[in-house]
Amino acid sequence: MLPTHIGLVAALFYHHDCGNPNNHFHASRRKLMRFSRIRSIATYHKCLSELVAYGYVEYRPSWHPAKGSRFRFVIRTEGGVSG
Repeated sequence: MLPTHIGLVAALFYHHDCGNPNNHFHASRRKLMRFSRIRSIATYHKCLSELVAYGYVEYRPSWHPAKGSRFRFVIRTEGGVSG
């Protein structure tokens, strides 16, 4: 993982619901890019698609201007994947 991946994970973690880590949460690309200090939309989408491919995050895009895209962390347990 590169620093851009770590920055994006930190931004996602900042916007998720701490009480329910298995639930989906919404965040906008603009807020995630600002928090993670990613300036290029191409870099943002590349890092996000790699995090999805690695199995760390589930992602459902949204084009609603106020709602933001839907995310969920994939939590791994010893026996496999939880959630």
